[in-house]
Amino acid sequence: MSKIYTIVLLTLIPFMGWSQYESGRITTLGIGTGFSDHAASYHIIENFRTRFYPSFRAVTFEGKAGWNFADMTSIYGIARISPGNSTISPYRSFYFGAGIAQSIPGQDKLYLLLAYGKYSSSIGEGRKVGSGNLLHGGLGYNIDDGLFVELTYMGGQLSGIDESVNIQDSEANISVTFSFGF
Repeated sequence: MSKIYTIVLLTLIPFMGWSQYESGRITTLGIGTGFSDHAASYHIIENFRTRFYPSFRAVTFEGKAGWNFADMTSIYGIARISPGNSTISPYRSFYFGAGIAQSIPGQDKLYLLLAYGKYSSSIGEGRKVGSGNLLHGGLGYNIDDGLFVELTYMGGQLSGIDESVNIQDSEANISVTFSFGF
């Protein structure tokens, strides 16, 4: 195992001159929108009609807290919350995890990110429609000092689904998030 860490470290050392942003503590708050395959895979039968819901997630809030190392690698904790909306969809989700962001050598404003965490979703009056560990990865761009935009994909298998809800057991989520760091 230590050989792998040594190889990774020796590979990164030559690129220390290219920076994503300053080293030190990071805290970002963001807002985004996107599409969730899991959120669109169910319908609700009411007394006089059947309601189908779109995959569109109108708003997602995101927060990150962590540390930048050597001006190019960040390790952080992430929380993403997508609240339900009575007009668009009662589906709501929560994601809490840990991740790493790595600036692309030679491209000081572009970075890759990868996170792994716990996802939980529900609809309406607390009906659980799935939870599981999901992988979250994407590409980010540093627009300006402390302003970032990220295009991300989150996916994986879910379990613990309420039997009364006919919904698929996997999540595929694509989103765009604008974040401000302070």
